[in-house]
Amino acid sequence: MLDDVYEPQKILAVDDNAYTLRIVQHTLERAGYQVMTAVSGQDALQLINRHGIPHLAVVDLHMPVMSGFEFCHAVREFSDMPVIMLTAVNTEETIIEGLEKYAEDYIIKPFNPNELVARVKRVL
Repeated sequence: MLDDVYEPQKILAVDDNAYTLRIVQHTLERAGYQVMTAVSGQDALQLINRHGIPHLAVVDLHMPVMSGFEFCHAVREFSDMPVIMLTAVNTEETIIEGLEKYAEDYIIKPFNPNELVARVKRVL
């Protein structure tokens, strides 16, 4: 009998800022997750179509072509994949809208990498 092979949980990180994307990817990979990255909501949807639905997405709010909220709305059409918003937008209205309609958690940039990992673990 073959032993079950551990396969890390897949996380999709979506941010148009390459620096932030690298930090998120590095942080989550060090925590044992497999991370796919996309620079826009459209790219993220294409990744999902090619590689399947990840266990979680960490998504920026303001991105060209498709906002983080628009991405979440599109994903909700076919999946209940959990989402953590990771954004510099810290207005009360936006945070409440994000949590009520789109995301399981909301982290404001700049962020602490340890906090990101803790919140990912909690959501998963």
